[in-house]
Amino acid sequence: MKEPKAPDEAGVLTAGQRVRRALFYVFICLALFILLGPILAPPVEIGITLIAGWWSFLSRTVPRIHWNWDLLGMALFCLGVILFLGHWVLNRLLQLAQSAHHPERPTWRWPWKWTWCGLSAALLFFFVGMSVGGIVHQLGWILSSPEPLMEAKRWYGMDYNNIRQLDGAWQQASLDGEGDIGRIRQLVWEKNGMLRGDSGADLRQKYHLLLISGEDGKIAGAVIVPRDSKARSKVGCYYSFGDKSDFEPESKLKEILERHRKQFIAL
Repeated sequence: MKEPKAPDEAGVLTAGQRVRRALFYVFICLALFILLGPILAPPVEIGITLIAGWWSFLSRTVPRIHWNWDLLGMALFCLGVILFLGHWVLNRLLQLAQSAHHPERPTWRWPWKWTWCGLSAALLFFFVGMSVGGIVHQLGWILSSPEPLMEAKRWYGMDYNNIRQLDGAWQQASLDGEGDIGRIRQLVWEKNGMLRGDSGADLRQKYHLLLISGEDGKIAGAVIVPRDSKARSKVGCYYSFGDKSDFEPESKLKEILERHRKQFIAL
């Protein structure tokens, strides 16, 4: 008589084997993701945009729609007139044809559901025609446009990093130059690498850097503002003066500029 096999010998995995197998599958998935991620990312992004992009489009567009109730009322009135007039004409034609060919049969009326079906079919053809025209128009516009089909959205987190880097650069130059504007300018221009972002672009070309002079004539603060209007609306400005040093919304920029209007010094 054969002895019963142990659980691990009978094809049942032990806890350690299950953990090792799970880790192996996780490793395979991570490796495939790293290898195929750059290749599959664009098609996946396009698919997600086509499937779920309508929601973001509707959320942006629907609140901006302004209904012309007079025009809608006139359209509904005309649609009702066409419906009733068309039903009356069809019913009359059917009765005339019946009386001419089969006068002995009882009078048969044109069903309302047929009128509704005909009107629905006409509206469907109308919307299909509009859709085809819109598709042709958009395809022609896309093919003739020099702009790319897809464009990566700007990540405004980079602006926060660049502004803090620019703030740190002038702060360090101010400490080394003991607040003297001439010395600060010299140090900043000598250490040009401090004013370059991760992409190598000169941060002074992307941001306004306005230094604020104190009562003693030395630099006491600064205002850093993105030159790009979209970035400015998202990030705002960086205001450093006295004990305050933080980002401020764009709505407060005018107030800050007016407060230090006579103290600003361009770097």
